[in-house]
Amino acid sequence: MQHDMETRRAHTTIAMYKGNVVAIKRLQKKSIDVTRAIKKELKQIRELRHENLTAFVGVCVESGSACIVSAYCSRGSLARVLADRDLHLDDMFVASLVADLLRGLMYLHDSALISHGNLTSSNCLVDSRWVLQIADYGLHNLKYGCSDAEDALRMERRMLWRAPELLRDPNPNPRGSQKGDVYSFGIILYEILGRNGPWGDTNLANAEIIGRVRHPIGGVLFRPPLGGLVARPAVLAVLNACWSERPERRPDLRLVRVVEILNDLYTCCDAIISYYNVYKVSA
Repeated sequence: MQHDMETRRAHTTIAMYKGNVVAIKRLQKKSIDVTRAIKKELKQIRELRHENLTAFVGVCVESGSACIVSAYCSRGSLARVLADRDLHLDDMFVASLVADLLRGLMYLHDSALISHGNLTSSNCLVDSRWVLQIADYGLHNLKYGCSDAEDALRMERRMLWRAPELLRDPNPNPRGSQKGDVYSFGIILYEILGRNGPWGDTNLANAEIIGRVRHPIGGVLFRPPLGGLVARPAVLAVLNACWSERPERRPDLRLVRVVEILNDLYTCCDAIISYYNVYKVSA
């Protein structure tokens, strides 16, 4: 690994490898034992190829640590793009981001990985061509037991995208679930439309938001506020469908193949709603 242009961005090291810019994520573990399960994960992830997934380069195992090497996305995370108030996002650009996210997520759901399990706007990356790519997928056995993978505040913030049934599970599967990913997709869609974070304009602390999603007060479900969101009823219906308290009522994104040829956000949302009879689109 050549480190002549090495730098750091958001807990990731950037370096040159075989003439290409790559991102290196270091996992600190007390010991590394490349088990059969880890070998299986590596085989699965090496076989994944999709424009809307960050390309996996490899894993470097050293004494007491491992490095996950992947392609570098120069424009950073989706969260960073959305926070840039100088950047105008027109309807076509928004539609492109949403379609990219859906395509990448559906590919994951159809793959041997089955689900992502930790989908947030911070691990949706944007490359130099403004193409959204999903990162941090798979390798759950390798990542398990990392001593300093994230500090407590960052781990808590990740929970803002997590589905209520996974928040309530005392021993959740690290790969999450497909329906959990759909919930996370809904939170990210809300972020893209509102550009005001995953929970909009709220004074509540992250811990309080997470607690109210996990255990609704008085049986009233707690979700991001829709009052100030400028969006058609069809889009709001998509958000509510993705945020359903009952996982089985959330859309199965693998079946919405029509998104492959759609480039308009509202047409895309109408298609999803029509397919699942969440909202009847008049003929």
